[in-house]
Amino acid sequence: MSKNPTQQELSDFVRANVDHCVSSLVYTLAQGYGDKNATRDLDELCEQAFELSTPALDHESAAEEHIRDMSRDECVEYLESLSIECRDDETVAELREAVLANAKEEGIEEFCSDHDIEPHECEVYEHWIVSDWLAPAETASLTAAPN
Repeated sequence: MSKNPTQQELSDFVRANVDHCVSSLVYTLAQGYGDKNATRDLDELCEQAFELSTPALDHESAAEEHIRDMSRDECVEYLESLSIECRDDETVAELREAVLANAKEEGIEEFCSDHDIEPHECEVYEHWIVSDWLAPAETASLTAAPN
């Protein structure tokens, strides 16, 4: 049986792991990217802020959407191009799963490139300083919402 956290437990968790919103700081620094008068260190910091504020590219959801829209014949053609045999009794859902598995094995970005699939852009709305437990330095990444 799972226990749902109380409002107080959630509040304590946020208080312990979420420090400051730095969205304005990132935005301000990003505006300085490329300034000819900036020192090298400041320019590097502005470049990092600029990169943090640009939309993240989501290739995986774009590939999944494309594969979901593939017909049975398109799935068979793709899989047979990889020398993968398809049986007549396989459903389109099974074939789509096989296409997705192979796309992931090949590399999602490469699959998208090979099939002219544009990645979804995910806009970054906020930047927060959080605890190392919540986003360890070696695994920290952007969390973005799809456009």
